[in-house]
Amino acid sequence: MSNTAVLARSGDGRYMLVDTSHPEAQGVHCEGRWATICVEHKVTRGHESRAAARAHLDSGDWCPQCHPVAQTDLPWAGDVRPELHEVKLSELRVLIEDGRYHVRNGDRFPLSERGLQELAWRAAFPIEFVNKLPEGLRQEVINSRLEACPDQPLNIVLTPDDKGRRVASYFTPTNHGVVSNGEAAQVAYDSLRAQGDAEVRSYSASPEQMLMRLHSYDLVQPVTQKVGDELSFGVQVRNRPGSELSAQLYVERLACLNGMRTLETRFQWASRTSTSVEDQLQWLTGTIAGMRPMFDNLVSKARAMAADEFVGDAHEILTNRARTLGVPIGLVPGVLAAFDEEPGGTEWDLMNAVTRFATHDDRVSPRQKEAFQETSGHWVDEYDRVTAKLPRRMASRIGASIIEE
Repeated sequence: MSNTAVLARSGDGRYMLVDTSHPEAQGVHCEGRWATICVEHKVTRGHESRAAARAHLDSGDWCPQCHPVAQTDLPWAGDVRPELHEVKLSELRVLIEDGRYHVRNGDRFPLSERGLQELAWRAAFPIEFVNKLPEGLRQEVINSRLEACPDQPLNIVLTPDDKGRRVASYFTPTNHGVVSNGEAAQVAYDSLRAQGDAEVRSYSASPEQMLMRLHSYDLVQPVTQKVGDELSFGVQVRNRPGSELSAQLYVERLACLNGMRTLETRFQWASRTSTSVEDQLQWLTGTIAGMRPMFDNLVSKARAMAADEFVGDAHEILTNRARTLGVPIGLVPGVLAAFDEEPGGTEWDLMNAVTRFATHDDRVSPRQKEAFQETSGHWVDEYDRVTAKLPRRMASRIGASIIEE
């Protein structure tokens, strides 16, 4: 960028104020005509007035990569680490009182629904059938099946209920370290902050599982020259303590916060000799650190889509694509309406209609939303020119022939 586009610099030279309407500032993308930019990290903030931009320039060390500022009041701050109680499956006994299940092995704990389902699976008793039996007979049948089990060591994972009582929430093998929801969330947050700022977009947790999304608005890449047509880097983390830990690239388009996700990466219990808490958290840190190249590749594919114009009627093409993507026929008009809100002539415009619909249409169930966002992520990540303008695997599935360039 030439000095003619730079209107002012901070005293130490680290920040500059730029007029984005200047021909020499075409590479600067932000909302508002005036931009303050960190020279080293290229972190950009847009402003509606020159005075506001100047005040921000003079405000001091505002770049979060120069001086990261941690978010306060993190939602997992009060997380309680699960307590582990080692037992042998054959020595466990179930007590039923007033229709409520308890498990005992010296100590006695209320049993959660998931815990009961796990016992039914491990001891091979059909819970639907057993629940129809009288209470006394039900208890006798369950305990006879437990007694016949091998001496398999397990951890009862105890978590507090809303009254502070310890509940047997579920069971894990004794060689599986149990990463608490708070531990997984904090490591993911710190890992993203190491690459820029980090904002908690959503966080939901129960004793049995946690799902969170983090975003970094310092890691933003433009797709086209349109205002807001930029993709922000984010991470989705899922934790089921002792049984599942996964991380996934989650990308948002800033114009309307459409979301899409790419292939999920999971901690592989079976292929590792060490499954300790430390091993899992180290894996999570490394996985998130390695997602930046995935994000850059996704942006490159999005730009290729934005340069590729489709041929034909947009509604007809989208109707066929929506059916291929598994959108119920009754919801297809929602995809078309999403396109009409932001019409265009490229493959990128068609794809954005699907992500806008998946993210914002109230008729889409949470499970459908996740499925459509993930399919959209694959669509972009695997984008290649084919006769049907779909990813190779998807095109092959519907019988389209691939154009070799």
